[in-house]
Amino acid sequence: MTRWILYTFAFFLSLSCAKAGWADQSAAAPPPAQAGEIVVIYRGLCPAEAHPVALDNIKKVIAYERTHSPVAYSSSPGIWADGYVGAVDLHRSQEAMEKAFSWQSEDETWSAGYDAVAQSCGLTVEDFDMYILTAQ
Repeated sequence: MTRWILYTFAFFLSLSCAKAGWADQSAAAPPPAQAGEIVVIYRGLCPAEAHPVALDNIKKVIAYERTHSPVAYSSSPGIWADGYVGAVDLHRSQEAMEKAFSWQSEDETWSAGYDAVAQSCGLTVEDFDMYILTAQ
């Protein structure tokens, strides 16, 4: 009798775990970008001891973008496993990205913020890599 109860309990436990796993899969995060959106990655190699200052500077640039950019886009700061720091931006379209780039190149405060990020890592902005992906 005790074995039967244990087997029954184990059976129902395995069903609930399987169902919970399936539910987790169906509630997975949406894709990071939809077709036509543009993902821009900025990365610069930064010494580990400079990461806190670099990230603080990146967050300041992002906060400035959110309140001053004439075109809305999202940006997330981060540190890659290989020691690079930077940000990942998401633009709604190629045209929106080009407008953002134009604003960035003309806005002295934004440019100074990007320079501060690079300088905190002992770099120049030219040392940063930029990758652009068009989601399909």
